[in-house]
Amino acid sequence: MGLFSRSAVSALAVAALAGAAFAQPTNDDCFDAIDISSQTFPFLTTPEDISLVNPISELAMCGAGAYTIWYKVTPTLSGLMTISTCAIDAPSCTVGDTAVAVYSASDGTCNSLVQVACIDDSCGLRQSISINATAGTTYYVQAGKFGSAAPPAGAQMQLLFTAPTPPPADRWVEAGEAGDLPVTADIPFGEGTLGSIQGNLGVGDADMYRIEICDQFGFSATTVGGTTVDTQLFLFDEFGNPVTFNDDSVGLQSTITSAFIPSTGIYYLAVSQWDKDPLDSDGLEFWMDTPYGVERTPDGPGFGTIQSWSSTTGAGGPYIINLLGTCFPGGGGGGCPSCAADFNEDGGVDGADVEAFYIVWESGEGCGDVNEDGGVDGGDIEYFFVLWEQGGC
Repeated sequence: MGLFSRSAVSALAVAALAGAAFAQPTNDDCFDAIDISSQTFPFLTTPEDISLVNPISELAMCGAGAYTIWYKVTPTLSGLMTISTCAIDAPSCTVGDTAVAVYSASDGTCNSLVQVACIDDSCGLRQSISINATAGTTYYVQAGKFGSAAPPAGAQMQLLFTAPTPPPADRWVEAGEAGDLPVTADIPFGEGTLGSIQGNLGVGDADMYRIEICDQFGFSATTVGGTTVDTQLFLFDEFGNPVTFNDDSVGLQSTITSAFIPSTGIYYLAVSQWDKDPLDSDGLEFWMDTPYGVERTPDGPGFGTIQSWSSTTGAGGPYIINLLGTCFPGGGGGGCPSCAADFNEDGGVDGADVEAFYIVWESGEGCGDVNEDGGVDGGDIEYFFVLWEQGGC
């Protein structure tokens, strides 16, 4: 059922016009949202005078936003979509305290709105809001002034839309739902340099990825500029022992560097929303919560390998972890596994290898050609299971 109907909006508008006349923007309500789907992105909207908006028919949003205008967009690619009113992105926006909400619409209309994100403050009193958008899904964006008080005459609202674009060739996009322990970690497959990882934290979630650090002194991993989530980054060695951690490096985003990397090799990189922390077998934390802004080796009571995580109710959100000095985790600095049976290269031949193989085979990637006949097809499945059932190569 829709959140509101056009007839209800019309009735409210008639009531509002009883004592005053509004020279309203054309996109004053959801049903008249400006469709920007055909624009070239990034797309900067034309400034709109929200002091002329009719506030009576506003749809409630976070921060008690009012005097709002509407846009809609149907991306042609899946990926990260960002909407910003930050001063650096939207220079003609004169509304000092904004609020932005994003809704999905299953039938493409205002009758099926479901709020997927809403934010009040992220860049000062303005917003940069990101969602993992799905190709072909219509999204409605409501932007306005924080609070119910009328804006000053001539108050201008402007937004910058950055729609999903194809990920770089060296980026790994989270496959399904990344696990939070080494045995369930997402394993990027590819060749050569691994430049970034893109994923999404669910409510109370932590994501872990298997990586290869191929440049010990040039390594770094950061969420700065890649998310609005209050992140934490953790690095573990190939056995799950804690190595280094950072909470806040710039703002609420995180960076870990080569400062405490003992050597090149296989590691596990984990991201979580503050304050979800890794625990040892006794439920003890490996790191103290403070100081927030310092990258640190383990300084908490926890000992041994990671076994679980503390609980949190953080809402999560999309993220990109930008990497340096990192390769896809495979033989020879990012190639395909040297033995197809141990497809995830964790030293054992088990069910995790079957899952890892099918992810690559279904995507048609080159490493799925395990029989090396030049194609990724049913023959590779047969050959993989011959090796897997015999326990190796």
